[in-house]
Amino acid sequence: MFKKYILRGSKKYAYLVESYREDKKIKQRTVEYLGKVIWENGEEKIIPPKKRLRSEVKVKHAQRYGDVAVLNNIADELGIKELLNKQIVKNGVDPADLTTILAINRAVEPISGNKLSSWYADTALTSLIGLEEAKVTSENIGKLFDAMYTPTEAGGVQDKVFQFEIALWKKLNTLYDFSADAIVYDITSTYVYGTKLPLAVKGHNRDNNHHVQYNIGLAVTKPQGIPLHFKVYQGNIVDVTTIKGILNDLKPFKIRHATFIIDRGFYSADNLVELVTPSSDVIGAIPASLKLFSQLLRRSRTIEQPTHAQMRKDELLYIMDHYDTINGVSLKFAVVLNPALQERQRTTMMKDILEIQTQLDHVKQQWETGSFKGDINEKLNNIRKGYKKCFTVTIKKYMLTIKRHDKAIQRRLNHCGKFILYSSRTTMDALDILDAYFEKDVVEKSFFVIKQLHDLQPTRKHLENRVYGYVFIGYLAYLLYTILKTKLPKDVPLSPQSVLEELARVRQITFTEDSDMESQLTELTKMQKDIVIGLKMKALFGLK
Repeated sequence: MFKKYILRGSKKYAYLVESYREDKKIKQRTVEYLGKVIWENGEEKIIPPKKRLRSEVKVKHAQRYGDVAVLNNIADELGIKELLNKQIVKNGVDPADLTTILAINRAVEPISGNKLSSWYADTALTSLIGLEEAKVTSENIGKLFDAMYTPTEAGGVQDKVFQFEIALWKKLNTLYDFSADAIVYDITSTYVYGTKLPLAVKGHNRDNNHHVQYNIGLAVTKPQGIPLHFKVYQGNIVDVTTIKGILNDLKPFKIRHATFIIDRGFYSADNLVELVTPSSDVIGAIPASLKLFSQLLRRSRTIEQPTHAQMRKDELLYIMDHYDTINGVSLKFAVVLNPALQERQRTTMMKDILEIQTQLDHVKQQWETGSFKGDINEKLNNIRKGYKKCFTVTIKKYMLTIKRHDKAIQRRLNHCGKFILYSSRTTMDALDILDAYFEKDVVEKSFFVIKQLHDLQPTRKHLENRVYGYVFIGYLAYLLYTILKTKLPKDVPLSPQSVLEELARVRQITFTEDSDMESQLTELTKMQKDIVIGLKMKALFGLK
C-alpha cells in the first residue's frame, strides 16, 4: 500500500491506496482517506479527518455535474466567455456568464427563462461559473439580448454577435484544420404564435402549417458540422435570394477557399456568378421544374446503357456527364438514374394517383346527389395537393367533371429516380460530386438538433432583437454539441446526446460545514469513466 495525492482546485488530499490485479491488469483502489494536506513550517502535513458518526455527516446538496461540467469545459477551451465579453457590454449582469448558462441549458434541458434560475441552482455551474442565482432572471436575459442586438432609431438592429462569430472562427482555426472542408448552407423556417413580430410573415412554411414565420439561414463546415454563421430573415424571403447576403457576410471570415454545397432551392444563374470565384466553387442540384432539367434529361436518353453503369457503395446508378456554360460559369452536370429509387417513386406516385382518383369520384357522387357538405373548392384542392397538374376539375351547379391528364402523369413518372447535380469544378469525378452533395445533410441535422434540442420552435417572443437572441443561444448550444461530437473517439459508440444523458447522472455532493467534509463526485460507472477518458477530461472528474 502507498499514499496517493489528489488535487481538487487549490486543495490537496491524501489517500491510502493499494494495487490489485483484475483481468491480468494492475489496478488501484482506495483503502482509506488520510486527510487534507497543508503546508506548515516549510513542509507538507496531513491533517487527519475527524472521526464522525454517520448521523453527523449531512449533505447540503447534490448538484447535477457531469454534462454541464463537460460543456462548460468546452466553452472554456473555445474561449467563448472572453470573446463574448469583448463584444457585448455589461448590462446588469456579466454577459459571458449568463450566455454560457443559457447555452448549456439549451443543450441539455431547455426550459423557459422564468424557470432557469431553479435549474441553474441545481447544477454545479453555480461553482464552475459563479454567477449569483438571483441574477439568472428573465429580466436579465432580456437585457442581455438587448446588449447583443441593440435596436436602432431607423428600426433596424445593431448586431454585436456577428463580430463574435468572426473572432470565434479565428479561434476555431487554431484548433481544427478546415483547409479541406466545404461549407454547407441551407435555410429553415420557424413559426410564431401571434402577429406582433414584424419579422414574422407568411411564407413557404416547411412544416406545412398556416402560422406566420421567420427564416434562419445557417452555414456549417463539412464534415464536422461546426456552425460558422447564422442569419435571421423575414418569413417571406425566398431561399434563392439569400445567397448574396450570406456570401457578403462570410467575407470578413477570410476563408482561403470554400466549396459551397447548396440545395436545389438556391439554384439560379445569378447565384452561380456570385458563388463561383477564384476563391470559391459550388456544388448543387438542378430543380426538376426548370427547363434546363428537361433539356439535360433529353440529352441523356441513352443513360440506361451498360457503359453508364456505376456502383456507389451498394447502389447501382447510371450516370452521364455533360458540360455547359451558364452566365459565363463553366459547369459539369451529372445526370443520375437510380433504378431502385425509380421503382419505389413510380409505385408510390401511381398509388397516390389512383387514390386521388377514388376520392375525387366519391366527391363527384356526393356533389351530384346533393349530399356534399363543406367548401367544395377547399376539399378538391386538398385532395389534389401536389398533383393539381394531373387532374382538372370543373364544377357546375349539379355536375362535377373530372379529367385526368395521363401525359402530365407520364412526364412525372419519367422524372422518377432521376436527379441532376452540378459542380463548378469541372474535373471532379461524378461520384465525388454525388458524395459531396449527399453529405450536405450535415446542415439538415444541424437544424434538427437546434429545433429539437434547443426549443426554438415555435417562437413566442414579440421583440425582434429577443428573437435574434434566442436563435443565437440555439446556435451557441449547437456549437458546444458539435465540438463535443468531434471529441468523442470512435470506440465510444454513443451520440453526443446519449453522452450528455449518461454524464447527467454524475452529481457533485456538497456537505454542511459541520460535517467537515470536502465536496465530492458520485462514483463513476465504467461507461462514465470510458466517456471521460475518451473526452480527455480526467482532471475534471478527479481521475488519474
